[in-house]
Amino acid sequence: MRSFSLGMRGCGRSTTTRGFRDFSSALRRAFFKEFMTSQNLDCDDARFLSQHLPRALGNLLELRNKAEHGPSKTWHRDEVAPVLREFLGIGEPGILPRLASLSKELTGQTSRGGRSRKP
Repeated sequence: MRSFSLGMRGCGRSTTTRGFRDFSSALRRAFFKEFMTSQNLDCDDARFLSQHLPRALGNLLELRNKAEHGPSKTWHRDEVAPVLREFLGIGEPGILPRLASLSKELTGQTSRGGRSRKP
């Protein structure tokens, strides 16, 4: 029986780690801050994208790496639950719902006030 891999040749486990780190780094750079300014994001949204999101992605990456490279190669419920709540929005505003909302705003579909952000 042949084995099947979804990964790309030459792209080992470090692809996920590198992608998370590169994305988190980009969110903190000057060009991204200029982009946020050009999109007229309010301070709360800009702070979310440039500070909260990179920190949360770092927490997720830390758990992922622990499970992937740690001695037990597993996640424990008490470690994962806070990250899931933060990303999904269980008992708190969620990262994924917030990103979906921001995406709609930035593409001009709707804003939280029900009107397009761009005139």
